[in-house]
Amino acid sequence: MLVNLWVRDNTTGEVHQVGTNHHDSIEMCENDQGVLSAEYVNTQNGSGTFGGGYTFVPGPDIDTGYMRITPEEMYLNEAYVDEKLYQFLKRYKPKYDNPKERSKYNKLIMKTAQKIRRKMKRFFTT
Repeated sequence: MLVNLWVRDNTTGEVHQVGTNHHDSIEMCENDQGVLSAEYVNTQNGSGTFGGGYTFVPGPDIDTGYMRITPEEMYLNEAYVDEKLYQFLKRYKPKYDNPKERSKYNKLIMKTAQKIRRKMKRFFTT
C-alpha cells in the first residue's frame, strides 16, 4: 500500500508530496499514553510538523493540474536535466582568464538552467 501524504512549508507556502524530495522523512513518535503518530521531518533544515514549520494538508484533486509520476520517472527526468545542463556547459566552456567572458558565461548558464526548469515544470503540470 502506498501512502499519499502532502505537506505545506508554512514559511514559503509550497506544497509537495512526501517522498518527492530527498530531504523528506517520516518519523513515528509515541506519546505518554502509548499512542503512535507520524511526523514529517525535513532532514535538510530539521523542521517538521512537530514544530510548526510544516503542516500535513490534503492531497490535491487529480483534476487540478497535477500529474502523478513515479519516483523512477522523477529520477529519469532529473538525470535528463542534468545531462542537458552538462552538454550545455561542455559546449560553452568559458575562457577563465577573461573575467568579462566568464561573466557572460555565468549569465548564460543561469538563463539556460531557468529555461530547462520552466520546460520541466510545464511538462509535469499539464
